Amino acid sequence: MKNQLCIFDSWITKNWPACFSWRSSDGLIDLKKIFENVPGSHGTWTPLHVDVYRSFSWSANILGRKRWWIFPPGEERKLLSSNGQIPFDIRSIIKDRTDVKYYLVDQYSGQVVFVPSGWYHQVVNMTDCISINHNWFNATNVSHVWDHLQDQLKAVEVSTKDVSSIPGWHEECQTCLRAYAGINFEEFFSILKYILITRWPRSSSNDDDGVSSFLKKCKSMQYTSLDVLNNVMDYELTSLIETKLEIFQTALKNPLLWRKYYTTGVKTSTWIRMHDFCMVIQVIKEFVHHETVNTLHLCNGVLQSFWSSL
Repeated sequence: MKNQLCIFDSWITKNWPACFSWRSSDGLIDLKKIFENVPGSHGTWTPLHVDVYRSFSWSANILGRKRWWIFPPGEERKLLSSNGQIPFDIRSIIKDRTDVKYYLVDQYSGQVVFVPSGWYHQVVNMTDCISINHNWFNATNVSHVWDHLQDQLKAVEVSTKDVSSIPGWHEECQTCLRAYAGINFEEFFSILKYILITRWPRSSSNDDDGVSSFLKKCKSMQYTSLDVLNNVMDYELTSLIETKLEIFQTALKNPLLWRKYYTTGVKTSTWIRMHDFCMVIQVIKEFVHHETVNTLHLCNGVLQSFWSSL
């Protein structure tokens, strides 16, 4: 059962210990750790919440029965308290709220529940349960992740505006953002660049070997900061820009370019990767022109002029 993170491979999760803690040193999933940590006893539950980063999630029930309350985006606002807070537990109030649209789902052993990006939900273990859960984002919701990250930064800035004149305020806001949202702008940009590199269309097996070489280099690296990793990615991007810029420019102008690959009968994996490529370019285009990105000089380096030209 190999590591199969949908948006980035295991090497980049070393800076996200929670994502890495269930893997053994060889990169494989450690099932013993999973089954030591995932079981939920009868009656345990999660409060009403939305998933981290506004990611997608699936939950596979191995054993037992769960009950889900799942709310389409916007319905959670109808549940806000007088002080604007989302209720912690909706079980005692939801039956009387005929104005709120939601889905009540009982999940049994062998069933998988998919939760779309931005859908609030609460889960109760109706029996002793064992489940495996996974969060990810891809071309279809990466823009939601970016929008959410910007919203979270605004919330941090509003809460600290009384000290905004102090030197280093923007940097400290990024520190708070990472603690608040789980990731900051620099880390998000690193993920975007990684996806851009690994989804960049290759036309020959030699090009595919180049991707494999890049991935092996990343996995074998001993680094203490994102700077080292970003240098490797910037070098790889420079090479791609010098040799395969045309497809980037085409996708930049036409975000729906991936549909051409979908309709010509190519392999599913090919058009999915092309979809990722097209969408991540659009998010990068927005990212590099964000005021905070420019203030923090996150696009400085060998590719500064390239990012500025987007």
